[in-house]
Amino acid sequence: MWAAIKRLDHYRKSVFAMLFIAPALLLYLILAHSSSLFLSEWFLDLITFPMFIGNLISGSTYIGRLFDFANKDFPTDHANPEKPGRKVERILTITGFCIGLAVGIALSFLHFAIPFAATLYGAANAILVLNRISIFAGLGSRIGNCIDQARPKNERKSTGLALIIGIAAGIGLWLGAHATMVSIATTTTLLTSGAALPFWIAGIIFVSTFSNSLAGFADYASKAYNFLTERDPATALGKTIRHEKLHEYRGSFLGVSTGFLIGAVVVTLLVMSNPASFACVAGVAAAALVLATCVCVLGSLFSRVGRLIDGFKQSPAPAPKPAHHNTSTQTITHALQISHPPAPLDSLANTVLPNTTPRKIESPSNHQTAITNTLSNPSPSISPRMLSN
Repeated sequence: MWAAIKRLDHYRKSVFAMLFIAPALLLYLILAHSSSLFLSEWFLDLITFPMFIGNLISGSTYIGRLFDFANKDFPTDHANPEKPGRKVERILTITGFCIGLAVGIALSFLHFAIPFAATLYGAANAILVLNRISIFAGLGSRIGNCIDQARPKNERKSTGLALIIGIAAGIGLWLGAHATMVSIATTTTLLTSGAALPFWIAGIIFVSTFSNSLAGFADYASKAYNFLTERDPATALGKTIRHEKLHEYRGSFLGVSTGFLIGAVVVTLLVMSNPASFACVAGVAAAALVLATCVCVLGSLFSRVGRLIDGFKQSPAPAPKPAHHNTSTQTITHALQISHPPAPLDSLANTVLPNTTPRKIESPSNHQTAITNTLSNPSPSISPRMLSN
């Protein structure tokens, strides 16, 4: 298990680590200081709980991706190691990461109201920074993917269109002073960190959050669509989905389905609890943001877990080392072949072999006749005395 984890890229290692850390922090908050986590409308907690875990995992993956950027073979893909790196995605992801890091640190050091600060102390600042990184780095990564054309065509089109709509709608809502209403979708503390920020800074955070939620919705929804429709492994996309990124696309489908159901329940209960507030443009935007946020958060969470599983399956096992005795035997055999090379076929043809013709076996009667003749006709070298003895 440990060897398989070591072979993962830093992106997947971050997912693996946060799968244990984020639920542990959430459980601690529920047990130690539930009042800072639970909202007045209980059904909004269906969003905040997955969002807490999803934002921590998302922010940590972009930290891991920075280390992967240093690898010349980025993106790490064991199925396609020759795939070139995506330059625009690198630049915009790093830029978004730096902006999110700067915004998170500024909010921490300026002593604005930080969620969970009374319970998690210094860890609350880290959570805030990861949330900002998740928003701005995610936005940069999606814009870079659309420009690099590294993703399937329908995914790039849907994500790009959602980005344009999100930025335009976010700016319009903020300048029209409707942002306070829309913030009900994810609570004010998650949008602006609960701080009384300057108008333009709060506007950047709101527009970035709004557009990133819509882009994430389109991103994971298009992945879910491709998972359902692209079933032919003969096509390039079908091969990618069915063999290389099966669990990532399957996770997107499960996350989008679950997020859509939860979002529909939350929107329905919000409208039933306060119907007048949703009878305007801001109310419709708030409902759309609720649905988009649920789909984005659950789709992101399930997709990243699926990507982790794909990483475990694609990580090549280390080549087995040859046994010591086999190596020694091969070395000795090679040395003997060099010192005593085999004789050529011509020399073997001229070699005189010993006579191996079988001798004729004489019968016992022939041996008896020879002994009788010897005794009757002794040779001159044998004396009579020797015979008598």
